[in-house]
This record gives sequence, C-alpha cells and structure tokens, in this order.
Amino acid sequence: MTKTFPVFLCVAGAMFATLLMLVAGVNYHYDPANLFGDRTYEAGIARLLSEGKNVANITDYDERLLQKFFVERLKNRRDVLVLGSSRSMNLGPDLFPGMTFYNASVSGASLEDDYAILQLYREHNLLPRLVVLGVDPWVFNRNSEQTRWKSLEQEYRRSMYGNVLGTASSELTGDQRLSKLQQLVSFDYFRAALQAAHRADRDYYATNATELDVNIRLADGTITYNREHAHRSPEKVAEVAHQQAARIPIYSLGQFRELDAEYIKLLEAFIEHLCAEGIEVVLFLPPYHPDMYAAITHAGSPYRLVKDAEDYLRRFAGQQNLQVWGSFDPNITSCGRDDFYDEMHPRSTCVTKIFAGFSSPRAERKPITGSYLNDHGND
Repeated sequence: MTKTFPVFLCVAGAMFATLLMLVAGVNYHYDPANLFGDRTYEAGIARLLSEGKNVANITDYDERLLQKFFVERLKNRRDVLVLGSSRSMNLGPDLFPGMTFYNASVSGASLEDDYAILQLYREHNLLPRLVVLGVDPWVFNRNSEQTRWKSLEQEYRRSMYGNVLGTASSELTGDQRLSKLQQLVSFDYFRAALQAAHRADRDYYATNATELDVNIRLADGTITYNREHAHRSPEKVAEVAHQQAARIPIYSLGQFRELDAEYIKLLEAFIEHLCAEGIEVVLFLPPYHPDMYAAITHAGSPYRLVKDAEDYLRRFAGQQNLQVWGSFDPNITSCGRDDFYDEMHPRSTCVTKIFAGFSSPRAERKPITGSYLNDHGND
C-alpha cells in the first residue's frame, strides 16, 4: 500500500502535467483574446477592415475584441465616431458629409462598453472630433444582464480610474506577464479557445459587395444584413415584433424598476469628460418598431420606464446644450413599419429621416456643474 501510493502520485502528476500542456497548447494556438500573437478570428477581421475592405460571413465573434484590434491597426483619427448598440449600427458616413467616419457600435452596448471603446481611442491618441452616442433605455437598467463589456474590462477600468476617479490606471492591471501565464493554463480560457476552434472553419472573406446572402461588416464599421433578413416584408417584420413583444422579459428590460442612479452618474461623467477633451457630443435615441413601442408603453406595462429614460435624457441634454436626434418613440421620428428590420433595429431609411438637416454642433456649451439627480432626486 505504501509503495503503490507514491506511484499513484507520480502517475496522477504526470497526467495532470499532460493535461496542463494540452490546455496551454490549445490556449496558445487559438488564443481567443489575442494575448500571444495576432492570429485570432477577430484580429483577422480587423486587419481586413483596417485595409478598407468589407468583410462577409462573420459569425460567432467577439465584437468588443474586434474594436480593440481595429483601433490597434488604425493610423489616422476619424472626425466622427459612433458609439452604441446594434440599434446604432446603421448610422453611416453619408449622414456626415465631408467628415471621416467610423461606427464602433457593438451589440447590446452598455455604458461600460462606451467607456472601454473610447479608452482604446484615447490610448492610441485617436480621439475623434465628434462622438455620436447611441443611448438605449437598458443602459439605466441594473438588471439588463448585459455583461459582454467584460471582454474590455481592463480598458473600462483604466478609463474609469484614470479619468473619472483620477487614479493612476497602472494600479488596475497588475503584473501583465503573470496574467498572460495564468491565461495560458486557464480552463476558462480553454473553453473560449475551443469556441474559437469551432468557428475556425467558418471562413470570413473580403468583398466589394454591400449585400449578400450573409451579413457583411462594412469597412466603415456599419453592417448590412443578409438578403433574407434585409428584405422581410413589413407584415413579416410586424409578426416578428409581436412575437418579441410577447417575450418575458423584453430584451434587456427585465426587472427595470428604476433609472439606476449609478448609471446616470456614469453617463453624465462620460459626457463631461468627452467635452473636457474638446470632443463634441450628440445623443442618438434609436426608435423601436411601432408595435413594439406600443407594447412597451401601454398602460400597466412593466417597461414604462423606457419613457422615463427618454424624458431624463432630453432634460439632461437641454441643461447641457446637447443635441438629441431620434426618439425611442417611432411616431416622433416619422419612422413607420416599412422602416425596420425587426422589433428594434431601424433601417437606414429611418436613420436618414432622423438625421435630415444634421450639422455638427458649434454652439458654446455650458459646463456640466451638477448631476440630473441633484436637481430631480432618484425618482
């Protein structure tokens, strides 16, 4: 018994070491966060976009990492940068004639995403002249379940501590070399690497087309949906809107009981620091499909705080002399049932209606001297 136990330990140790070597090999080869090289799925897409090419057939990818790798390759700053969710992805360069442009929106964006993505541009000395900030009602919902921003958690924390809280950002990162070593043998990273391996055979490719049977990420950051999705009839879109409105909860609006005070402060601080850096800011409120908006705001709806979110944004913008374009309410924007891909994504026809007559703001802006909460309370 005493002789066999050391043998068992040796065998178990050898098996564990072999397992760690396997994990490290897979993590290093597929490297989903691009820690050890420039080989990831997202990095390859970013390379093509940075070369001014449209990229088709992109599937199952991390949109936050794509933004990171794109900025790392970017050589010239853009005049206009769009931040927001997929509901802002149809804001294109035609709306801003004579200005260089990039749409850095990511699906399900939260305020943490806005902080992190802008930090990428700040750290590469590529801050734009104008930020169009797409704001969705769920950014004020503590229970939105939007956690995808954590792909850029370090960038978010550097932005928060380096700009908002005034603490040196180096305190956040720790020993980066140790972090890489930990990820090399991390089983969580191993799962992400296996996902990267799974999609390795789903080849994306550069294209000059702007519409295909697959989705396309255009070189300016906007997207075009596949033909089947893009050419749904208004009747089919209305059917989809009714189906989504019947879901419990509606996308990211579950348990939306109040406009979260901390997220209000985050938004106000974000805009304050943009302006302090000499960046012009306009707000974009993307509309919902008329049938979805009716379901959200009817009497007795648990989602009526969507209207409160817009009221807050308009009051705050008025106090700070910020332009607001669009509305969650499609009736205010004149966007009808023909102007939507689905229950919450407006077509370019809708966006064009909203931004008709847009010009870059030039008026002197009052400094942000207080919070909306100071004036109105946490109601």
